[in-house]
Amino acid sequence: SAFHPDLGAPMSLIEVALNQEPADLLLTNVRLANVITGEVYPADIVVHDGKIAAVEPPGTEPRRQAREVINGQGRLAVPGLVDSHLHIESTLVTPAHFAQAVLPLGVTTVAEDPHEIANVLGVAGIRAMMAASAGIPLKVEYLISSSVPSAPGLERAGGAIGPADVAALLGEPHVLGLAEVMDGAAILAGDPRLRAILEATGGLHGQRVDSPGVIEGHNPMLRGRALNAFIAAGVDSDHTLATPADLVTKARLGVTLQLQERYLSREVITALEALPLDVGVCLVTDDVAPDYLLEAGHLDQVLRRAIALGMDPMRALRAATWGPARRLRLWDRGAITPGRAADVVLTSSIEEFDAALVLADGQVVAEDGRCLWTPPQDDLLMDLTNTVPLARQTPANFRVPAPVMEGEAAVHVIDCVPNTTLVRKGTARLP
Repeated sequence: SAFHPDLGAPMSLIEVALNQEPADLLLTNVRLANVITGEVYPADIVVHDGKIAAVEPPGTEPRRQAREVINGQGRLAVPGLVDSHLHIESTLVTPAHFAQAVLPLGVTTVAEDPHEIANVLGVAGIRAMMAASAGIPLKVEYLISSSVPSAPGLERAGGAIGPADVAALLGEPHVLGLAEVMDGAAILAGDPRLRAILEATGGLHGQRVDSPGVIEGHNPMLRGRALNAFIAAGVDSDHTLATPADLVTKARLGVTLQLQERYLSREVITALEALPLDVGVCLVTDDVAPDYLLEAGHLDQVLRRAIALGMDPMRALRAATWGPARRLRLWDRGAITPGRAADVVLTSSIEEFDAALVLADGQVVAEDGRCLWTPPQDDLLMDLTNTVPLARQTPANFRVPAPVMEGEAAVHVIDCVPNTTLVRKGTARLP
C-alpha cells in the first residue's frame, strides 16, 4: 500500500516543494498527527494546487514563500476524515446539502453506497446521485450497489441492478468497486446473478492486484466453513461486527473490520486492542439520521465514541483516515504527506475532535463549525419526485380483522435481536 507519486503531476508542485516558487498556502504553528508512524510533532505544511507540496520542521531555512499563511495556533493538524461505508440517503438530504453538514465536522471523503435510491430508480438513480455530487468540495466516491432489490420476491422495488449494469458502472469516474454484498446464502448456493456481479468486480478468484475494485460485505450470520467460502469469493470487509468473537474471527481471516457506532462497546474495543498486530480497521457511519447528525455528529462522533470506549486515540484516528483510504485504494489521501490531497483538519485534540478549520483540496471550506461553501440552487436530485405510486388509502385498508370474536389471537411480530440491527420473525398473543 505504498504511495505511488503521480509522475504526471505539474512541475509547479515540485518547484514549490523545492521552494523555487511560492506556495498557495503555508500552515504554520501546528502539531502534525502522523497517521503512518503514529507520531505527533511540530511541522510546517506547504500547500499548492490542492496538494501537499512539503512537510518540514518549523523555521526551515531559507524561509518559505507563500501567498497565504495560516497560523494554526498550536492546534493538531490531522488528515480529513474518510468514511468508507455510508448511505447518504439516510440523512434525507442531497449530496450537496450533506456536504454542507459534514465538512465542518472534518469529513472530507465518503464512499457512498446508493442502494436506497437504486432500490427505487435503479441505474438512473445511481447516475443521478453521481451527477448531484460532482463539483462539490466533499469527495464523494461510489461503490455500486450489489443487492438491488435487496430481497427479490419479497418486496416490490422500483429498481434492479444486474451484472451488465455493474460492469458498466465500474468504468465510471469515482467508482471504487462493489458495495455491501448481503446475500451470503446466494453466493454459497452459486446464484448465477450474484456470481456474475462478483465476476465483474474481480471476485471468485481470490484477491488480485488487477481486480476492478474492492468488494464490500454485510455478513452478520455466516460462521465456520460458510464464512471462509464467503471471504474466498472476494468479499473481504464487514460492518456488522456486533461481538468480540465476531471481530477476532474475521480479523484472523483477513477481513477489513468496519466499526460503526451502534456496535461499539468496551468489549469489542478491548478485543481489538488485545490483538498483537495492527489489523485493517475502519471507523464507518453506515446510516445516520438527520437529527443525530446535527446533534451528535457524523464520523467525528464515531471517532470520539471509539476513544471514549478505550481505543487508542492515534489508532482511532488512523481508522478514520489512513485505514479507509488504503482499503478503498485512494492512494492520494488519508495522510498529510507530499503529493497527497491537501485535506487537513485543525483540532485541539484527537479525543475532542473539534474541527476549528477544515481544508479540502487546499481550500478553507469550514471554520469553527460553519461551512463556508454554499450548495447550488439547482439541485439535480430535486427533479426525482413522485417515485412512490400509492393507491388511495381509506380506513378499511388499515383494519385487520381478528380470527376470533373474543379472547386472544396469535399475531406475527418482528423480534429485535439485542445489541444488533438484526430482526427475526416471531409471534405473540394479543387481546
